[in-house]
Order: sequence, then C-alpha cells, then structure tokens
Amino acid sequence: MKKNKLHFLLFSIFLTTILSFNISAQTVSSLKGTVSDEHGGKVPGAQVTVRLEAGLQLSTATDEAGLFVFKELKPGNYFLEVQADGFSNYSHDAIQLTRAENKELNITLEIASINESVVITATGTAQRLEDAAKTISVLDNQEIEARHELTLGETLRGVPGVRVQQQGSPGALTTVRLRGQRNFDTSVLLDGLRVRDAGDINGSALSLIADLTPVALDRVEILRGSGSSIYGTHAIGGVVNMIPETGVKGFHLSGGFEGGTLATYRERLSASGGGERYGYSAGVDRLDVRKGIDGDDEYGNTSFAGRAQFNPTQSITLSGTFYGDIANARVNDSPFALPAAFTGGLYPAAVAGVMDATAGRPPATARLTIARSAVPVCGGARISLPIRASSPMLPPPV
Repeated sequence: MKKNKLHFLLFSIFLTTILSFNISAQTVSSLKGTVSDEHGGKVPGAQVTVRLEAGLQLSTATDEAGLFVFKELKPGNYFLEVQADGFSNYSHDAIQLTRAENKELNITLEIASINESVVITATGTAQRLEDAAKTISVLDNQEIEARHELTLGETLRGVPGVRVQQQGSPGALTTVRLRGQRNFDTSVLLDGLRVRDAGDINGSALSLIADLTPVALDRVEILRGSGSSIYGTHAIGGVVNMIPETGVKGFHLSGGFEGGTLATYRERLSASGGGERYGYSAGVDRLDVRKGIDGDDEYGNTSFAGRAQFNPTQSITLSGTFYGDIANARVNDSPFALPAAFTGGLYPAAVAGVMDATAGRPPATARLTIARSAVPVCGGARISLPIRASSPMLPPPV
C-alpha cells in the first residue's frame, strides 16, 4: 500500500512538472532579426541590446550572417539598440511582445553620422533619446575613444551647457558646472549609483572629478537641467551618469599606448565577454604626466573598473559594478597665482616662481610643492525585480 502511494506521489509530481513546463513554454516570446548595411551586406559582430522598461537588459552579437536571436522573452515593451564599428548607433521604436509571439526584424545600419541612442538617466527607465522630455547628451565609447581624452573632465568639454574648469596641469582641481549652477549642484553617477566624497561638506564629487577617467565605459549620459526629482537635491544643475560596458557573446580584448607633450604617457587594457544570460567587462588605465605645465606638476593615475551581470530568468537581473582609482600629484603649496614677471629687453621672457613679497605673499624662494593623493573607490550591486501591482485609491491618513 505504501509503495502504491509513493508511486502515485512521484507520478503526480512528474505530471505537474510537465504541465508547468508546457504552460511556461506557451507564454514566452522571442525576438530575432538580421542586421545589414545600406547596400544589403550583412554586418557580423554587431552588438545588439534589448532593454525592458522595468530595467532588464540583455545583450548578444550578430553571427557571420548578421543574425541575432533573443529567446524566452516575457511579454512587455522592449527597446532595441544596435552598435557596430563604423556605423551610426541604431535604436528601434518600442517593440511590444505579446504572449507566445515570435517577432522578426530587418535592421539597416547607416554609415556613422548621427547616432540614435537609448538612455536611462532622464526617467530612470529605458527610453529613446528622441522621446526623452529632458535635455540629454550622450557620449558613447567610440566617440570618447576617437577624441583621446584622458579624464572625465576633458571628455565633457564641448558638451552644450557644460562648463569645465581645470586649475592647471592634469590632476589639478577640476570643476564641472551645468547650466551655470554651483559646482556641488552636479550629481556624478556610476551606473545610476551616486559617487560622492565622504569628506566633502556638501556631499559632492568635486574633489574626485580630476581623477575620474573613462575606463571600461559604454557611454556617458549628461542630463542638463534639474534632475532632483529622481537623483536628489545635489542634481539641481544636472547629472553626469557613467554607464559601464556590459560584455556580449565571445571574448574581446583591446589595449593601447599613447604619448604626448608635457611628457604624458597613457597605457590601457580592457577585456569583455559573455553568453546568453551573462556578461562581464573589466579595464585598467594608467596615466603618467612627468613634467606638467611648469615642469614641476608630476601626476600619476591608475584606474580600474569592472562590471558583471547575470540574468537567471527573464524578470530578474543581478549586476555588480566596481570602480577604483589611485592617484597622486604634486601641486603648488601657495593659493596665490603667480604674477606676470618678465625679464627686460626687446623680447622679455617669463620668469617662473617670482612672487611679490611686499604684498604679504611668500617670497620667490618659498615656492615649494606638496604631494596630494586620492583613492576614490566606489562600487555597487543591483537586483532588478520588476513588480507591478494595482490597488484602489485610499484616502490620505489623518
């Protein structure tokens, strides 16, 4: 009798599992397509990303025939973005998938000119840049790489409504102002998480901006105008959001070496990869300035960053982001600017290090240097669980 009950129990569990699998298989959807250029040629290796409004993000790469597939997608509205070297970024209108629907797309990429992007800084959820109600500028990794900028401050130069001030050589105090607001009215984010200096009385990232470098980033989103309703009172002027790179299928490795004036040298190395349900990226950047503007402004910076993402199901995303920076610099110890001191003659030459002792300032022989070091380290983890609920409106509490 006991043996019959055991057999019946096992059979019931097996039948329930089969029925659950069949029901779930009938509710999921899929999205596939082909990526081509303007002449009909297939584009292999293009990075394809789909984002759910609730925050889910999946990435893959096209194969040799330009094909991509996303399987087992749950019903909902998705935003699709395609990136490929030499082509403009492509973003598709909101794609609505119903239950058990299999949708196929044919995507044509244009030669790099004007990019279309999907942003998340405006409302905290994914939406097309053209549909955002706020003013946003996007600097993707290709544009940052083409400009060969060394720091985040230099990367932001030229963006409308952004004023960047640097008080000397690389590594000197750098401020970023959006639309004329105060320095601490600009909120700096890393993947939506706030970056701040714990020793700053205003809780801003002012002292860290000079040492932040664009390493292992997918793009930088600049929100101009008040973002305090989402990001707090420190975003009255705007928001600078650094979005880290999420790896796609396969393994990708890149590196480089650069050198320039002021005895400046830069080495960088980055790697990324992933599969259908996971992705990772990591990068390290080393910057050395051996001379500086007046020959006595040495600066060194080592930055490293990484991100990992795992999607156990189509409705759960586990991600972690890390950014570290170790910097040291020699700066002038006097807060006073050097006056214009010149030698005589028809073509006078500037004399460095001369100060006016009669004005109560340090004499010329007292121009010393001190060492400054900064170690900003930040990181975060995020779990995305889209939950939707509705209830009748209740009267406010008394």
